[in-house]
Amino acid sequence: MLARTTTVILCLCTGLGPGCSKDSSWAEVLEHGVDRRVVHDAELCAAIEATRLPWRVRHKGTGIEMLLVPPGHYRRGAAPDDAEALADEHPAHEVTLTRPFYLGRYELTQAQWQAVMDKNPSAASHDPQAPVDSLIDAQIAAFLGRTGLRLPTEAEWEYACRAGASGARYGDLDETAWYEHNSVGGSHPVGLKQPNALGFHDMLGNVWERCADWYAEDEYERCRDGVTDPRGPAAGDVRVLHGGSWLSAARGLRASFRLSGPWAARRIDDDGLRVARDP
Repeated sequence: MLARTTTVILCLCTGLGPGCSKDSSWAEVLEHGVDRRVVHDAELCAAIEATRLPWRVRHKGTGIEMLLVPPGHYRRGAAPDDAEALADEHPAHEVTLTRPFYLGRYELTQAQWQAVMDKNPSAASHDPQAPVDSLIDAQIAAFLGRTGLRLPTEAEWEYACRAGASGARYGDLDETAWYEHNSVGGSHPVGLKQPNALGFHDMLGNVWERCADWYAEDEYERCRDGVTDPRGPAAGDVRVLHGGSWLSAARGLRASFRLSGPWAARRIDDDGLRVARDP
């Protein structure tokens, strides 16, 4: 339990530029300043503070806790020493994200989904605090439409997952993730494993997380010279998924691993999501 919790109406329209939203009451501020027990890295703390935006908030319509991800630069794709990397993770390239965004501290839970959508489609487990799964694209679109939330882009997801780390993973898998080695055949309540350096839990394992981008095998080749605020192809057949799941082998639980799918109307019991929102 974090000690410095206060609740006020969030007014994020700070006049700082394109990230400013006309809706100034979409969330409650839980902590304005960064908790350095959670975000240990001085550079990440400074980047968050430079935005002048609250660090930890709660979405008013759903109760989803969200943390601020600051703008920044990182190298997307396979790490140089990553022998497990596949062709679509190459070439690694520089990505610049110019705008801060909020991202769910945890994967979207079954309770949070059911509170908005009435029915719980999940098959991997039947625990309100476990991530929702077995969703089709139309259901996700309906949820996002009702809540004003969105999916993170692929570039945003990997940036938030890495949280300053350049390797394939941000920690020991057994300490940070539920996967085939320790899941005992199902998903688990969110937040039980250690977080990454930005405070996000289960970025690896538990359920695959959808990104807003359409999947393209050659996307990283297109971006090889560097890219700013990429959003992927304009159209496609399947979305990109990241992070691996309770069913995945360790190879799938790497920051750069890209999964194509699922098809829009197919339900998969280890696919879920994590939501984002612009300030």
